[in-house]
Order: sequence, then structure tokens, then C-alpha cells
Amino acid sequence: MANGFDEVIDWSDGFLANINDGTMWGKFDHYLFDRLLNVASEQDSTFFITAFTTTNHDPFIVPESYKNKIPTFEEGKAKYLRAKKTMAYDDIVIKEFLDKAKLEHWYDNTIFIFTADHGLNIHRDIRNHPINGKIPFIIYSEMIEKPMVIDKIVSQVDILPTLLDLINEEKKADRLFGISGLRQGKGFACRVTDEQLQWVEDEYVYTKIVGSDNNKLYKYSDIWDRPYDIITDEQDVLERIKTQCQSYMQIAHSLFKGID
Repeated sequence: MANGFDEVIDWSDGFLANINDGTMWGKFDHYLFDRLLNVASEQDSTFFITAFTTTNHDPFIVPESYKNKIPTFEEGKAKYLRAKKTMAYDDIVIKEFLDKAKLEHWYDNTIFIFTADHGLNIHRDIRNHPINGKIPFIIYSEMIEKPMVIDKIVSQVDILPTLLDLINEEKKADRLFGISGLRQGKGFACRVTDEQLQWVEDEYVYTKIVGSDNNKLYKYSDIWDRPYDIITDEQDVLERIKTQCQSYMQIAHSLFKGID
């Protein structure tokens, strides 16, 4: 409600409350997508709906009815290994959802965005390695005439500006903190994981433990490679990025709290 949604539907909703098939986090995702179809089809005007899935989350359990549809994967204790089956499950249910949506009157003029809240810890040499936060960002619509690829650094705050740009409403993004991924120029990502603050931009990754003087600057040639090189002789770059990162977070916090 704090984010401006006028209705929240959770697992206590009548449709979902009568289903006992799920995990500790909620009902299995194929039930959620069926409810999403119902909600969208009940609308009589333009709508914006966010659906939050939970099956692709520890303990990574898939429903019995889908087990024979999921390929066999390498087993192991690591979360990124156990998550492969739930990721495959979600691929299947997203396809099923879109196939059903194609039969609805709103499908042809609807924009679908698929993304995630976070990734899984795979690399630990840098505590907050960017690859651990790598997530999908897919925009799908029949109104998009040809495929496009965003090849610069973006994060979740860039999703709404990108959407506004896509529908020629980019001026409405002026007061947002993100930047359209469709625009030229460098991108960046600001991440917070527990007490660690991180700034990622072309060539550099800056990390800081909040409330301490513990900060590091890394340089990379490929953001997904590891390990990065720790930089100690580019003080001007360190100060620039440190100032950008702290200013960004402080202003965002003040605006969120309603402080002028």
C-alpha cells in the first residue's frame, strides 16, 4: 500500500486460500499466474499489476504435477544447483501463462515485464560480487516490432524509466532515480546487501561497509570475471565514485522519508 497500489491480493484470497499446494512462502506459481489471468480479465480499463512469485526460492520445491515436465539437473547442496529445477518450472509456467493470455482481449496491447528481486550467491571472493545480483530483465509485447538488447549496466530502478521511454512518455521519468536502458550513455547500479553498499559502473566496482571507513575500489575488464583487481593508486576515481554513491543513497533516503 505504501507504494501506491490500491489493492493487494495475497494467499488468503478466496481463489488461493482454497489451495493447499505450495511452500512455506506461498502457493505454487502456476496457481498465482492463473489468478493473475483472472484479475487482469476483470479490469475494464488500463491496468498495472505486479505479481510476485515465490516458488523459485529456498527450499526449491516443485509441484508433483510438474515434475515429469522438468529436465534432470545436476544435484547438490548449493542453492544455485537446487534452484535449477524451480527455474525450469517457472519457465514452463510463464510459457503457459502467455499462451493463455494470448486468448484474452487485453493481450495485444499489454506490456509484460519479467524480472527478479535478487540473484543467488555464487562467487564469494568479493562479498557482494555483481554476478550474485545478476537478474533477468525481459520486456515482452506484441507491440514491440523488433528485438532489442540493452547492453549497458542497469538495475531495477531503471525498469520504470525504460518502460516510459518505450511508450514515448520519457519526460515523466525526469524525477525518477533510474535511467532508461534504451538511452545512449553509461549505466550504473547501486546495490545494498545488509550493511554493504556497492556502486557498479563501467570498469569499476566500489564497495563500502556502511558506518565504517572500510571501502574498496576494484577494476575489471569483464564484469562477470573474477577476481577483480583492487585499485589503490586512483584516489581521484575513488573519491568521485564514493561521493556519487553516498549522495545517491542519501538523497534517495531523504526523498523516500519525505524530508526536504
